[in-house]
Amino acid sequence: MRTLFVTLAGLAVCGTAAAEDAKVVRPLELKDLPFRSEGAVAKPIVIGTEDELAKAVEDKDARAVIAKAVDFKTENFVVFAWAGSGGDRIALTVEKGEKGPVVVTTFTRGLTRDLRQHVHAFAVAKAATMK
Repeated sequence: MRTLFVTLAGLAVCGTAAAEDAKVVRPLELKDLPFRSEGAVAKPIVIGTEDELAKAVEDKDARAVIAKAVDFKTENFVVFAWAGSGGDRIALTVEKGEKGPVVVTTFTRGLTRDLRQHVHAFAVAKAATMK
């Protein structure tokens, strides 16, 4: 009985942590984003206002879709665009920092020798810092 209680308490804590992480960073499933590789994966495109979005994206339909997905009052639109192996992966995790949440980007290089375009978009809380 004690083991069951400890297990359930652990699951509740994990669920709460995941919910808090979702408030800080969330992946966006947007198709046909008008971004292409502009260099290293370590240099994401960060758009914090609708004015910056208008300068970065010419297509009105794409801007409307992005503006609907991101609340620019509380979130930044972050895009990672690069060319690399089809097996390349990127993950964003949230850690606690001294001045608030810290979003840590982890890039895992793929092992295949094919060249693919990668575009991954996220909504990241403005209160968070990125590392």
